[in-house]
Amino acid sequence: MHSIMYHSKNIIKHLLKTIILISLLYTEASFAESATATQTIEIVIPKIALIDTDNTKKPIKMVFNPINNAGDNFATTKVTGFYDVTSNIPRLRLYAQTDSDLKENYNLSLKVLETKTSGYQVLGTDPVKVSTQGQQAQKMQPLYYQASPASPNQTIPYGDINVKVTYTLVEP
Repeated sequence: MHSIMYHSKNIIKHLLKTIILISLLYTEASFAESATATQTIEIVIPKIALIDTDNTKKPIKMVFNPINNAGDNFATTKVTGFYDVTSNIPRLRLYAQTDSDLKENYNLSLKVLETKTSGYQVLGTDPVKVSTQGQQAQKMQPLYYQASPASPNQTIPYGDINVKVTYTLVEP
């Protein structure tokens, strides 16, 4: 019996030592220091409004078909150009204008795919709003051009002309 008692006391001593050791570890951990720090990161994003056309090296060619019947005028001719745009400014306005006044002989007009207005906008030397651009990075966006005689009773003068169309992105 004495042997059982001795073993029991030893087991109890070991258990008490283990409990005391564990409680010391937890007590030490609860008194351990901790630290927290925060840092603010400022992300700087510049305003971007870039536009480029696809035909900077050679002009887009618009060709009027020949007239076959006396008394008829030239039919409207159409051609498609393209532009690339990158912008992070909401509701950016796209304006277009020509470098020469064509209104006496031609109606050169433009429709942009994203345009909120219906139909084509007639271009001239004064800037005309042709589209409202969103925040985007797009390539090969279509520019639909059409040209027709300014008057149904007056033909267009013979010869070739080069007209520059300038596109400008403007903040609202």
